Amino acid sequence: MQYQRALNVVTTDAGALAGAAAGLGPKPEVYSDTASTAAGLVNWSRTVARVFINRAATAFLYATAVLSFLGFLSTLSDHTADAVTKRFLCALSVVVNMVAVAHYKIVVKIRSYDFGTGAAATFASKSVTPFNMWNETFGIGIEMAVDAVRHSDWLITLIFLIHKLYALAGKNADGTPRMGDVFETVEGVVFCSVIMILLSVFVRVGTDEVWDLATSKARGAACFVPLLAVVAWCASLVIMILILVDIDVAVENNKGTTNVELYRSFYLIWIGYPIVSLFSWLSRLALAFCGGKDKGETPEWVSLIKDVCYALLDCWSKGAFAMWTAYAAFNMTFFQATGAPLARA
Repeated sequence: MQYQRALNVVTTDAGALAGAAAGLGPKPEVYSDTASTAAGLVNWSRTVARVFINRAATAFLYATAVLSFLGFLSTLSDHTADAVTKRFLCALSVVVNMVAVAHYKIVVKIRSYDFGTGAAATFASKSVTPFNMWNETFGIGIEMAVDAVRHSDWLITLIFLIHKLYALAGKNADGTPRMGDVFETVEGVVFCSVIMILLSVFVRVGTDEVWDLATSKARGAACFVPLLAVVAWCASLVIMILILVDIDVAVENNKGTTNVELYRSFYLIWIGYPIVSLFSWLSRLALAFCGGKDKGETPEWVSLIKDVCYALLDCWSKGAFAMWTAYAAFNMTFFQATGAPLARA
């Protein structure tokens, strides 16, 4: 098959960026005299690029988990209250990052089109392989599977991240965690975070981002489920905001003269997660209404942007956060800031 190049488009004919700017494929002479072979190699290189994004995040999270474990070991001979707290923080970091690594390994397998021996033949018969162009129809299921894995990751890691954040915020005179003005206990925050993720996964997996709103409207179907999805998503966002406000108030009330800007960045960045989720939702709705994708097709560029954004968010909120507290266990600074708990009341 001869691919035609659009006017005024400058792009390479080889590698992961072959025609990526305009959705074009390679010329027949690239890599091979056979167009199908050339196209297969270019598509494979694009798959490799997608895998690289998630594998790099996996490696960084694993490395910071190992560093946190070493930080944990470095405090074992010290039994002071400060050392015990640092040890606890490092232990939480190890749990958070190893859980994230376990989930990212699943994402890497999915991005590699490694669906297991039982499903491999079925997907291959549908031309869903690393050597074929992104299939926007099967992309619906692929993205749902990846996002389900992400929500599973967030559901577990948030429990430990919240404990870690409040442990860093300091303690009251009686040894209880310093709270903000919204919640009374850390356990209450954790419970709300679980509800928050469950509401989010309901929208993403339970309704598939209600992309079919356009077709439902056209056939006069009830809008109960889309309305419920919007309410659930907004409720999830409100819960996140309440959690962030409570953590931030606890930090501000206990910071004294300590510079907490780096510390605050590790939880304030959470607001990026619903922004990416909203981007995906609105993109698919827009494509369903006026983009000609009325069957819920998921373009590769939507999937790619989500991969990049979620990887960056996870690497900072979990990986860099773990580095910061691990450095504190070695009495080192990270970005000129210490990861030690704030002063006690």
